[in-house]
Amino acid sequence: MSLFKSKGIVLKKKKLWEKEFLYTLFSYDFWKIDVMKKLSSKEKALDIGYDINFEIKHAKKNGISKIANIKILSEFDVKEKDFKTIQDYLWLIFRIYSKTEKNIPVYEIYNIINILNKKDITREKICLTELKLIDTFWELPENHNDETMRKIFLFIRNNNIKDILRLSGIDNEKITILQQ
Repeated sequence: MSLFKSKGIVLKKKKLWEKEFLYTLFSYDFWKIDVMKKLSSKEKALDIGYDINFEIKHAKKNGISKIANIKILSEFDVKEKDFKTIQDYLWLIFRIYSKTEKNIPVYEIYNIINILNKKDITREKICLTELKLIDTFWELPENHNDETMRKIFLFIRNNNIKDILRLSGIDNEKITILQQ
């Protein structure tokens, strides 16, 4: 019997024993939580960036809950990505992991990453997603010496992630500047 059902993004994975893993999830309902799962031989281990549905089976013990009945909704496929795209995506996941506090609700973060995972992930989309996350945590800079950059920042501040991910045609030089 499960206590709760939720959905989340895997931010961190740590192997404890042969088939037991500790995961840090950013969940829609519980925000950033630590969970433990012992895998059977028929189950696939989760990896960073996976979007999952899960059930919390046991209440927290030492701040860690046990989960079960995991269904992978989407996963970050590295096969068709170049190294820089993989590196940018992992950096984005790390930023969420390091900048969010446990048990502090920020519903928008899950929604932003969930939408990114459903799109064809490119460096450009990862960069725009990171800028929206920065706008969610803090504020984007209002002033920039480049007019195009100011327009991008204003667009990100005033629109939702679905509209932002429709942007295209930002060259690699601008992406590098935006990431800084």
